[in-house]
Amino acid sequence: MTRNLHLNTLSRYSLLATTVFIFMTVSMAQAIFLDDPLRRIEGIPSTGFDLTLEVNDNGRRVSVTGPVDCTAGEQVQIHVSITQRSTGAVAEGNWKGECTGSLQTWGTDAVVHGNGEFEAGAAQGVGLAVTSRRGKSTDAIQWLNEITLVQP
Repeated sequence: MTRNLHLNTLSRYSLLATTVFIFMTVSMAQAIFLDDPLRRIEGIPSTGFDLTLEVNDNGRRVSVTGPVDCTAGEQVQIHVSITQRSTGAVAEGNWKGECTGSLQTWGTDAVVHGNGEFEAGAAQGVGLAVTSRRGKSTDAIQWLNEITLVQP
């Protein structure tokens, strides 16, 4: 029997909190057990998203942009999730491109799932970037930022 899984807003926040907890736990374990706790991932030395993002389509879409710097010739896929606790809005977006070997800009529209609508103000953003060469993953990095949403 196949069942569809529909997550309510509380479940989405729980899922986001669990993801952040796992990320922080792995990061702390790496800092404790690696010889160089400040070691950066070599394949994706700089990525993230801008800390001020625009809300469009009556609060149903967030335009997300940011920098990425990865090894030339590799493919990069970026997944972002934006949440705003005050409104209960959750939006997700994806971007895929080829690495140039220097700092480049990426952008996507994160679209709201469910009934929530974003407003101008504080929100949280989680991102995951994964690079690959010939279909095989080479690196991954995840980040979490407090962001500010603005109306255009």
